[in-house]
Amino acid sequence: MIEGIIGLLAGYAACKLLTPIMNTLGIPISETTGPGPVAPVTVRYPAPAPRGTPIVPSTPKGVPVGPPSPRPAAPVVLTSTAPAYPSPAPRGLPAFPSGWQYVKPVTPAIAQRAQVLLTALRAGEKKQEMGPNGQWITYWKQTQNGKSNVTAWQPKPSATTAIRT
Repeated sequence: MIEGIIGLLAGYAACKLLTPIMNTLGIPISETTGPGPVAPVTVRYPAPAPRGTPIVPSTPKGVPVGPPSPRPAAPVVLTSTAPAYPSPAPRGLPAFPSGWQYVKPVTPAIAQRAQVLLTALRAGEKKQEMGPNGQWITYWKQTQNGKSNVTAWQPKPSATTAIRT
């Protein structure tokens, strides 16, 4: 605190001593506002076009000017065979947790979904969803030592042959 006060007093004294010296050197400094007045800046804008002059936008050469040509309407063809989201769990999923294993490696999409479900699920609650790669994933929220986490599980390879959609 004392160092701060001493610094302020030293700065004030330096300004009081340097102001007359700077003014004699031709560098105007005011005691209250710092450096002297700043020269005004003049901004010049282009002159406005005379009245009645049409405004024509500039376009690169070769680019047609005018309304866009109408496109023929093409029919929309859906080619996806993925089930609608959210879709019900298929028959033949193995019993949980005996027929399931941890998802390894955890992809960023699965980690992000688990983060969302961390607040949506209650402790001990499970949610089965189709994962980003089309595989069924069970998210399970657990609480240990006061900390909650959501783990992602996938069917064991031996159990995936019995799944029917």
